[in-house]
Formats: sequence, C-alpha cells, structure tokens
Amino acid sequence: MIEQLSAFFNVIVLAGSGQFTGNRAWGRSFGPCAACSRVDYQSMGGHEAIKSAVLEHLQMGNHYRQSGHANVAYAGKGVLQFRMYPDGLAELTRGWTKSIALGAGSTAIVPLIGVSLWMVGLFGAAIGLTEWLLGSGAWWSLLVYAFAVIQLRWILRNTGTFRFLTALLYPITLSFFTFIFAWASIRSFIVRKVTWKGRDIHVD
Repeated sequence: MIEQLSAFFNVIVLAGSGQFTGNRAWGRSFGPCAACSRVDYQSMGGHEAIKSAVLEHLQMGNHYRQSGHANVAYAGKGVLQFRMYPDGLAELTRGWTKSIALGAGSTAIVPLIGVSLWMVGLFGAAIGLTEWLLGSGAWWSLLVYAFAVIQLRWILRNTGTFRFLTALLYPITLSFFTFIFAWASIRSFIVRKVTWKGRDIHVD
C-alpha cells in the first residue's frame, strides 16, 4: 500500500527522461532493469567506470551513448514486474530522496518544463475542487478534477501497478512527491550528501 506513494515519481521519471518523445536530443538513458552484452559491458569498463556516480544507471547509459553504443528504452508493461521499495515508507523516502532531484537536474529543459506545467495543472484542479466543495468554486471544477483523475488513471496503468483510488486521491501522492522533491533538492544541491543502504553518499 505504501508503494502507491511512488505514483508521481514513476510518472515523472518516465516523462522527464525524454525517451518516449521521439526526440533523441532529449533522451536520457535510465532504467531499474538494464541489459547489455558482456562484451560491451567489459569494453566500457563496467561499473568501475562510473563508480563515483549516485545515479549509476543514468551515468552508465550516458557512458554507453558517448561511446557510440545505441540505447533503447521500454516501459516494460506486461514484461517486467518488481517492487522497488518493499520495506516500507522509510526505504521509499530514502530511495526517492537519493535520486529524484539529481534525475531532474539531468533532464532536458523542454520535457522538464512540460512535466512541471502538467503538475501545476493538477494542483490547480485539486484547488478548484476544494473551493467547489467549500461552496465558493465553480461547478465545472468537478469536471476538471474528474478529467485529471481519468487522465492520471490512464497514465498510471502504463507506469506501474497503481490502484484507481491512487488516481482519485492524487492530491495526497502529489503533495508527497512535492515534499520529497523539495527535501531531495536540499540534500542533493545544498547539503551535497544523500543516504542509502546505511551509507552517506557525497554528491559531486
């Protein structure tokens, strides 16, 4: 149940990667499940070549691209299924704190702006619904919110195993995402240190 809080993180990672826009200039190599040939892996120096990276999957993909190797990304729906943070809220929070702000920092500006505006729109729909429920908003705020829920439900069906209730109550997960993103930005760009698996990792 706690992993439903990852909803917006999953969406933002996929959308912000730019891999599915069709514009190769925006694409960033990433993936919790990656595969390559042993020959290519060894010729690129393996993980030794990117051992100082916090987001090793991004750096490894970039290392491959810079070396002239092709990178292809798939969402994986119907092919792969796994749990990222099965040990609860603390692990989930640490995991996304480690990666989400740094991942956003490596995102091309156009998809980053697009995703940001989309999230602002979702916040606006939630505020409009709240005002309507309190008797001070327009009736069509309900329709706008319903459209946001339907859209998000469709997106979540293609980005993970998320429930309809997660889409219906999206202001909860969106607020959680915003809080963690702000905290991750402080840890990554001001403190310059994140924590994962009991170790403090310094951000270069």
